[in-house]
Amino acid sequence: MKKAYLIHGTSLPDDDWFPWLKKTARQKLNCMVKIVDLPQPFSPHPSEWDAACDRSIVATDGVTIIAHSLGCIEALRFIEQHDVEQANLILVSGFDEPIYTYPELNSFADHTFNYARDILPKVANAVVVTAKDDRIVPTQFSQTMAQHLRAKLILQSTGGHFLGDAGYTKLPVVLEELERVMA
Repeated sequence: MKKAYLIHGTSLPDDDWFPWLKKTARQKLNCMVKIVDLPQPFSPHPSEWDAACDRSIVATDGVTIIAHSLGCIEALRFIEQHDVEQANLILVSGFDEPIYTYPELNSFADHTFNYARDILPKVANAVVVTAKDDRIVPTQFSQTMAQHLRAKLILQSTGGHFLGDAGYTKLPVVLEELERVMA
């Protein structure tokens, strides 16, 4: 069975579209999605999240990581810190620099990635999904991250931050991209 990992942001593993993806990927793609349980998701600390990812994600060539919001920075940190090749990244509403909407997350976002040296040589596929009406992580931040990654950008006209309380308990575009990168 294929395997992927999901790194949530400042939410819980059973929030938003995460449970749907876990169940549907297994049923439709024969892919097990392991949701990383991150400590203190509402007051996160980079070193604690790094340790949780190190315990949960097997750093193998071809690793597939799906991430949402702050989880996208953590996914990049994981790739940066591990000797992997041909990684697949599906990043939803992500950013890789400080954002004015949540300065309390700057302990993650203040880190500058050397994409050319530490990220791009390790990545086979990168996809960034964002919505024009995202008020939590404004679209330009996701677009910049996509440019840094030389990623496929999926820009939706609506969707906000793709949160469950806004009706996003399913996110088919992520399932479609997961199927594509794992083919």
